[in-house]
Amino acid sequence: MVGALMAIEEINANLDLLPNTKLTYEVYDTKHDPGTIIPNTFYLATDSFNGKGADVVVGGAYSGPTIASHNVLKSFGTPQMSYSATSPLLSDTKEYPYFLRTVPSDAFQGKAIAQFLKDDLEYTNVCVVHGDDAYNANLAAAFIYSSLELGITVVKTIETNVKPTNKQAADYIAVLKQAACRVVFLSLHSGSSPPVFREAKKAGIFGAESGWMYVVPDTITTGIADVISGATEEATFCPSNIEEGEECPLDE
Repeated sequence: MVGALMAIEEINANLDLLPNTKLTYEVYDTKHDPGTIIPNTFYLATDSFNGKGADVVVGGAYSGPTIASHNVLKSFGTPQMSYSATSPLLSDTKEYPYFLRTVPSDAFQGKAIAQFLKDDLEYTNVCVVHGDDAYNANLAAAFIYSSLELGITVVKTIETNVKPTNKQAADYIAVLKQAACRVVFLSLHSGSSPPVFREAKKAGIFGAESGWMYVVPDTITTGIADVISGATEEATFCPSNIEEGEECPLDE
């Protein structure tokens, strides 16, 4: 979002780009939560800018809040553009008629990962672990669809809480350990994946000597430093939705 605001300031400063026009904006935090974004979206479409409403909405960054907000915006005919919402669902122009984005759908990422596993590594069996939010669920679905098309057997699919506690992560890993696979496609956000990796290491199914391999999408690789530091057994990790001063529910 910072980049979008900088772009607006740059456009306003260049009189050759939009002569006699000044772009104005209001900013609202989605908190990565569809429930939070809905009332804010109603305000943006109706009462923002001194009652005129927004001409266009930029965001959200995550697919879940973006989907929720567009379900409101399309009732007002308000265009919406996202710079990082990649759910394949948003490609449905009938359901999301006023939506556009500057990044490709995760249907392409899911297919590319499946092709890499089959064509380059020659793996034919895989397990899938994914968060229950719109982004991760749909990325996993795209991966599974492409895997089946390529003849890869999806041995086990596990849907996790998008922000799992240590106890929840341990339960998921216990199920995964019993599955007849050694290759795992894991789709979670970087901020919520450390408990899963940490519990997998405790269970002996993660690490160079374990014989297991984890394939991850850009949601994890873009924050890999935080994932590595948070996945150590000694690290203290709390889900990213914990407010300041609130107790961390790692063992609930």
